[in-house]
Amino acid sequence: MSDPKRDGSTQSSQNSSPSRDDQTTTKENVRKNITLRATCWNYFTKFVTEEGEKRARCNTCDVTYTMESTSGSTTNLNNHLKACLKRPRGNTSNPKQSELTFVKVGQETTDLST
Repeated sequence: MSDPKRDGSTQSSQNSSPSRDDQTTTKENVRKNITLRATCWNYFTKFVTEEGEKRARCNTCDVTYTMESTSGSTTNLNNHLKACLKRPRGNTSNPKQSELTFVKVGQETTDLST
């Protein structure tokens, strides 16, 4: 009797795991959604244009930035937040605290007001 390993002949053996083509989408092989960790995503919304370009829109002033980088590219979003004029400033989480502002009273004098 000849040994198939020694004479080079191959036998068709059934593999216990199905091939890639035979696999259907199941809960185990679907990629998990990644949560956005950068704090700038609290102020921006991701979207895709009709041309297929990934972009991010500022929620307060509607300025858009490209998001083509795979590394996240949040530096430009953070820089925008520092300069965005429509974004609320100060401590807005505590309504009991007042924000102080300078009010021009005369040509050379100013008052501190809430």
